[in-house]
Amino acid sequence: MRRVRNGLSRSGKAQMQVIEIITAGLVLLAAMNFAAELSAPLSPPGQSYTQLDKQGASTLAALDQLPPDERGYSSLLDQCLSTGDISTISNFLNLTLNVTVSYNLYIYPKDFEGAPLVLFTSGGSIGEAAACHYAAVVSKNTMLYDLGTGAYVALPLGIHDLVLLMWYEPRGGAV
Repeated sequence: MRRVRNGLSRSGKAQMQVIEIITAGLVLLAAMNFAAELSAPLSPPGQSYTQLDKQGASTLAALDQLPPDERGYSSLLDQCLSTGDISTISNFLNLTLNVTVSYNLYIYPKDFEGAPLVLFTSGGSIGEAAACHYAAVVSKNTMLYDLGTGAYVALPLGIHDLVLLMWYEPRGGAV
C-alpha cells in the first residue's frame, strides 16, 4: 500500500469522501424532519368543526357590527355587499380567521332558486367543512360578480343568506 503525505492512501481518501457525503445527507434529512415538526398542523389540536362554525359566525357578526365608511348603510358588511366590495370582506376574514383555515364565501339571494353566488374562494380542496349561515342585510340594489358563472348577477336589496364555508387547510401558502 502506498502512503501519501498526510498518511492516507488514495482509497482511504475515497472512503472518507463517501462517509462525508453520507453524513451530509443524514444532516439534511434531520433538518427537513425538524422543519416538518415545527410546521403548523392542518387542524389545530382541540379544534372541532363546531368551534370553527362558531368562529365563523362571530367573525361575520363582528364585521356586521363595524360602522360603515359611508352614510346610508347599516354596517360595514352591508356597505361591502351593497357596493360589491368583496375584497374588504375577504381581507377582514383573512385577518380574523386562523391561517390554517381556508374558506369560500357564498350568498343565496332572497327568492333566488338555484346555486348560490360564489363571492370568494381561497382555493384548495374541500373535504370535511363547517358552514356558517348569516342573515346579511343589503341596503341597495347591486350587481355582484359570481365566480361560479363568471358573470355579474343582480342582488336586490333585502336580507340574504351569506354562507361562510370553512375547512382546515392552510390558505395561500401559509404554514
